[in-house]
Amino acid sequence: MMDEAGIDRAVVVPPGWPGDRNDYGIEAARRYPNRFAGPACSLGAAYVPFARTKEERVSNGDPRPSIRERYKDLADYKDRIEATAQALMASGFLLPADAEEIITAAATVVLP
Repeated sequence: MMDEAGIDRAVVVPPGWPGDRNDYGIEAARRYPNRFAGPACSLGAAYVPFARTKEERVSNGDPRPSIRERYKDLADYKDRIEATAQALMASGFLLPADAEEIITAAATVVLP
């Protein structure tokens, strides 16, 4: 069906209404890694923000690393965002204009 429509690659995003069903996207990306990136947006428009610091994370019982634990500093954050955007663009999963917008937005971020 994708071939017939002239679609080379796609990002699989589950619908916003349950928002937690990633099985279809995960299976498609596993079976066809050169055609699907999934689930890049696993919760559609919903998200659970990361804690800002380790202390906040521990007090909230969040097992995920906080923003401060994820990035050494602002330069590390910006470098990772740019590298990821460039990789997604090179793979055909992100348009150049969107990559530029993401990289530009990362330059305005203030880490906690």
